[in-house]
Formats: sequence, C-alpha cells, structure tokens
Amino acid sequence: MHAPEKRPAQRHKDMAAFIYELRTVVDMIGMARRGRGAPGPAKRVVIEQHPAKVNPRDELARVAFDGCRLPLALVTSDGVIAAANPAFAKFVMGVSVEVEGLPIRSTPLATAWSSCDQDLERTLAGKPIRRIIEIDVAPGEVRRLLLWLDALSEDQVVLGVQPLEL
Repeated sequence: MHAPEKRPAQRHKDMAAFIYELRTVVDMIGMARRGRGAPGPAKRVVIEQHPAKVNPRDELARVAFDGCRLPLALVTSDGVIAAANPAFAKFVMGVSVEVEGLPIRSTPLATAWSSCDQDLERTLAGKPIRRIIEIDVAPGEVRRLLLWLDALSEDQVVLGVQPLEL
C-alpha cells in the first residue's frame, strides 16, 4: 500500500526498498514456495574437471547453500564476496545478480554496516560477530536485521543476515 501513496514522503524511498518489502511479504504468505508463475532460483553452471571425484556430500552442501532462504555468503579476509547464495544476492542488490567477486564495501549493505572491515578483522581473530543493523525500507520505516559473522578458516568468514521481527 506504500507504493501508490499520493504523498511522496509516504512512498518507498527507492526501488530497492519496494522490492525488499514485496519479497518479504511474498515470503511471509508462502507464495515464493509454490513455484507457479514465479521465476526459478538463479542457476549456476559448474564445470567439473574430474566428475568421478565428485563428493556426494559436497553436492548436497551446495544444494542446501543455494536453496537456503536466509542470505548467506562466504567473504574473504579483504572483504570480497567469494561465494553467495541467491538469497544473499537478492538481499544485497535487490535483484538476482552475480555478486561473487564484489567487495562488500561496494554493495548497498555497506551503508547499513559501517564497521564491516573491523568486524571482519575481529572475526578472523577468533571473535564471532553478532550485530544488529537497520535498513530503511520506507520513509519512517526501518527493518532491524541480525548480521552475524563466523570464521571458517584463517582467511574466510561466513556472513549471514536474518530478520529480527516479521
């Protein structure tokens, strides 16, 4: 109901805010799971050099990661997105696009998460991060999210985002 408001101050501040709210509502009412008329998830093409060496567990983990509805990403120590599931790409950019290889600082997430570099350093030093961030979705309307980071190795961090309230 925000989109057709007569007063511009009552509308979404931009298209990303509109898309975010629309997807949130669609997920809340379960329409995204039906698959009728909705575009499918982003497809990835992976070329295996040695198909005989494919580990079934690795394939199951890839399917679970890509199918997870929570935004998840693997970030390098210098803040570059090494791998991201489709939910993360949609969350960060507002549409399904490839975000792998982009620095977190060059995405809209950086405006809500000003301590990105420090949080990555702390996580890699063995101190997992749990931070509440706020994102403007409409004038006067803020969405609160839990952003969390856990180190996977000396130079890789898993980053997740989940809503605090529905």
